[in-house]
Formats: sequence, C-alpha cells, structure tokens
Amino acid sequence: MAGCLGGESSDLDGWPYDRPEDEEEEEEQQDEEQENCDPPDPPPCPAGHMRIDGELVDLASRMNAVLPIVGATVTHRGSALATTSSNDGRFSLCTPIANNHVFDVDAPGALLDAIVANSNGLDQIEMRMMTAAAANTLYAAHGMQFDPARAHVLVATFGMGGDIELENAAHGTALATPELPQPGPLVWTPGTQGRYVLFPNVAITGASATVHHRGLLDLTETTPLEPGVLTIVVIGSYFCFVAPCV
Repeated sequence: MAGCLGGESSDLDGWPYDRPEDEEEEEEQQDEEQENCDPPDPPPCPAGHMRIDGELVDLASRMNAVLPIVGATVTHRGSALATTSSNDGRFSLCTPIANNHVFDVDAPGALLDAIVANSNGLDQIEMRMMTAAAANTLYAAHGMQFDPARAHVLVATFGMGGDIELENAAHGTALATPELPQPGPLVWTPGTQGRYVLFPNVAITGASATVHHRGLLDLTETTPLEPGVLTIVVIGSYFCFVAPCV
C-alpha cells in the first residue's frame, strides 16, 4: 500500500484541459489511501460530558527534545473516569461538564504524582511533571531543599500575563520562567509572573490553598494540597500537537 500523502497535487491541476483518465483514477486512489491513513475521529462524549485532551511531559522538555510521560493514569476526581497517557504522553477523557476541573495523576517511576486543577474548564491542557530529584536540584539552585512532607504547586498561565499569588499557605521562594516560549531548557528565576510559576514547599495547614491570578481577569482557584504531590494549576491553554509548550 502506498504511504500517506503530504497534500501533493497533480502538475496538471488548474490547467485548462482535461487530464487523462488514468491520472484521474490514480488521484482518486491516492485520496482513498489518504483517508485510510488519517486517524479516526474519537467517539462522541455522552450527553452532559465534554472531552478533555491533555499532554503530559517532563519538566525538562523543550521544543527539540520532547520527553513524554508514558503510562500515567489520569483519573477524574468525582466520577472515577480514568485513562492512561499514550506513547506521546497524550490522553483523551470525557468528563462531566458540571464538574470537570480536578484530576489525579498516578505517575510512573520516580515522577511525583500530581493533582491537576483545570481552573477554567479548558478542553486542551498541558501538564509538566517532575521527579523529587529534579525538584531538589531546582530548589537547591535557589537556596531551598525539596520537602516531601509539603505540597508543591505549579501554575501554568500560557500567556495570560499578570501576577500569581498563593494565598492561605506559607511556601518557599516562588520561581517563574519567562513569558515567551524558550527553545532551550526552562530558565527559572525568583518571581510570580511568567509562563510557569512554581511555589515550592507549600505548608499544608488545610486541604487546600487559593491561587489568585491578577491579570486581564481577576481569577481565584481553590487548589488541593497533598504532601509530596505536585499540584498543577492550569489557568491558560496552549496545547501543542508537535512539540511541548515551553
């Protein structure tokens, strides 16, 4: 069987005369083969549900070095609907529209498990994961140590701008990456404005804290906290189909 086409057209397209029949038949065959190459559309979600498409990648991923998280179990909190990330780190899950904001991620290997707070009910989200060792290396560069008895909160703004605050919970020095995508590894500096904002070693005095986004919109999100777990708060969305969003 011929390979999938990349959108080629005949050299005779647009010319003011009819093409030979054998060439027309060949093009029809190519079109049919291309249809067979295209992935099938996913089945529709049940009534009252919406599809969430997600991508799990390692914190160290960058444009030319994608590190997908394979085999993570993503469970919708409240309905127990679950799926597993594929070889490219992606997953798709139908969730109740009335309550589609929080997911639990059972991460493979040494990666920290995660809680994902999809604050705006977005249908496309990207999540960055990390190991305790990677977190400790990052924290140590800023005079801190990873504390497994505390929570760790990563906020993804994806171009929404503004300032991020974590209220009702003490934490270490907040770290942020530049607002624009970076071709190389993420560069973290102290701050609360950027594409990603990380709050290390968050004290757990209650089951949750409040993420306050002061930008184009004034938004607050009640964020679950658990010891040794990475809470990922997704405020904006920039879902990448070829490379991770950096």
